[in-house]
Amino acid sequence: MEESTNQNHDTMKGVRLKSSNMNLNGETRIYYYILGQKSQKSIDLECAPGTIVNMGKEIPDLIGSVFRFDITTEFKKEMLYMKVLVISGSPRIGGNSDVLCDQFLLGAKAAGHETEKIQLGKKNLMPCLGCEACAKTGKCIQKDDMEEMLDKLVGADVIVLATPVYFYCMDAQLKMFIDRSLPRYQQIKDKKFYFIVTAADTSHQAMEATLEGMRGYTACLPGAEELGVIYGTERGDSESAGYGRGLCSR
Repeated sequence: MEESTNQNHDTMKGVRLKSSNMNLNGETRIYYYILGQKSQKSIDLECAPGTIVNMGKEIPDLIGSVFRFDITTEFKKEMLYMKVLVISGSPRIGGNSDVLCDQFLLGAKAAGHETEKIQLGKKNLMPCLGCEACAKTGKCIQKDDMEEMLDKLVGADVIVLATPVYFYCMDAQLKMFIDRSLPRYQQIKDKKFYFIVTAADTSHQAMEATLEGMRGYTACLPGAEELGVIYGTERGDSESAGYGRGLCSR
């Protein structure tokens, strides 16, 4: 296939493919790079405008891989994007875990995703009362900021939970947030999760108890998938931005 002189060039970065359909128009050359492999590969597709192509079928070695697309096509192609919601649990605005949240968002924005950060330290958030009223009504009886945050949880594609490690546990703000998601936790389904943890003890083992608490939460959510952990070490900033850029698709 010869390349046209009036082509558009689009890029889709950091996608993990399980099964994905792409809406392609006309003659399209797709260059792809699989994480961990240095060589570039390409595939040429010729199809009528608006054709839906199953990329997993066309390029089987993409299944389960993290890769980058460079797409060259004669027509404008609508790119996929995700809604990324970062929950910063730190009571310290600008603290270590909060900074890593910002780095993650920078990477996600650079990849073209829609992003939002919620800083729990700025929210009016009360602890769960354990009254079980929400089991009957689907709503919490407390009137604070949690209802609005629940809407955003349900609407997100990717959720990042971030916390400093206090006494080898997540902090109180994030635990309150998790407990208060009870009224709609069954609706927080098929989400992709990243965890950010920071601690004075920089060994990963010291953070495992905190991570297990976060994993206990996602284990209760239908279809939740953990995609990565960002540890608060000296490499945390670059790793966090890298995870954001390499977000995986639905």
